[in-house]
Amino acid sequence: MLAPTSVTIRRRWSRLAPASLLASLHPDWEGRGHLSSVPVPISTIDRLIATYGRPKYIKIDVEGYELPVISGLHSKIELISFEYHLRKEDCAAKLRIIAYIKQFGELQIAILGDGAAAWTIPWTKPDDLFKVFPDRMPSTADMGDIFCKYI
Repeated sequence: MLAPTSVTIRRRWSRLAPASLLASLHPDWEGRGHLSSVPVPISTIDRLIATYGRPKYIKIDVEGYELPVISGLHSKIELISFEYHLRKEDCAAKLRIIAYIKQFGELQIAILGDGAAAWTIPWTKPDDLFKVFPDRMPSTADMGDIFCKYI
């Protein structure tokens, strides 16, 4: 199910900044600048769970705004995935997301590079992932998705 709402930690309304084919709540996603904005309703994951029930899987694809989105979650979801880009600031944010959701239970993490037919990094524990991500990732995996599940 898709909820017709943008998700973040606190506010109820924000401005979405469309940038060509991308749109983000991040004011300068990928250095593309702010072209225009439109008001959009926003919520938290916790409020959406209260309204629609607890999902087994959440895919977060919010162009650089993942950390504020995940900060609106205060309990375990079976499987969560979010996009990564192999840029220093983006990888640092993804590592903060993993540290945040580790508080809810023991995790395993896998990485699927964009367009890959198989796991770029198969299911592993966070400490083992940190040995590879982001500095020793294959050059073909400059972006993709990180999957986190509880064991």
